[in-house]
Amino acid sequence: MRLSFLAVASAAAALSLVRAPRAPPCWCAPVTKPRRIFFNRVPKCGSTTLMSLIADAAAEHGFTSLRSPDFTHEHLSRAQRQAFVRFFATSAPPFVFNRHLHFVRFDEFAQNMAPVYMNLVRDPAAIRTSDFYFHRECVCTTRGAWCRTEWHRASPALCNRTIDDFYADMRTPVAMPGRLTAYFCGHEKECALLPTRAYGLGAEPSEGAREP
Repeated sequence: MRLSFLAVASAAAALSLVRAPRAPPCWCAPVTKPRRIFFNRVPKCGSTTLMSLIADAAAEHGFTSLRSPDFTHEHLSRAQRQAFVRFFATSAPPFVFNRHLHFVRFDEFAQNMAPVYMNLVRDPAAIRTSDFYFHRECVCTTRGAWCRTEWHRASPALCNRTIDDFYADMRTPVAMPGRLTAYFCGHEKECALLPTRAYGLGAEPSEGAREP
């Protein structure tokens, strides 16, 4: 299965509260009447725009739209994951909840109410580019509270730098799991390895979808 198809199928499943799509020929067939929907927001993939559409659809069909105020803690301890699953189990459906969070296995805690997952993905190179300029703007221009610890880095050398400059100055490529890997793989130890090994636990990537 291609990663892009997984995202489309997951979105179709969640938005079946608006219309009833035909089931795709895969394990991720749409749920007829979803009651708990988790829009797991991969950063810098256009999720803010989609949130507006989801909020409108939720209001029209009687769903509560819930938004997490936590934008920084993407990776959770086991105790935090258990608390997160408990939150889903005890919140009154129907609802749509959104947060930036690495994939959580609800069956890890013997819950039989796993939500419909929704993800919006983007070309990995575009994610990296958008992320670079988003952080640069926060440090150099907007001085947002979320990047306060990085304010001291503001300088002409950084604030006038482009992402091409950044990669041109790298003598040795940095090997790290990309954001798509972490969001689709989850919290298992293998997910901290290189993307090519971690993808085995999540969705199969499409051609050209591996992080640099």
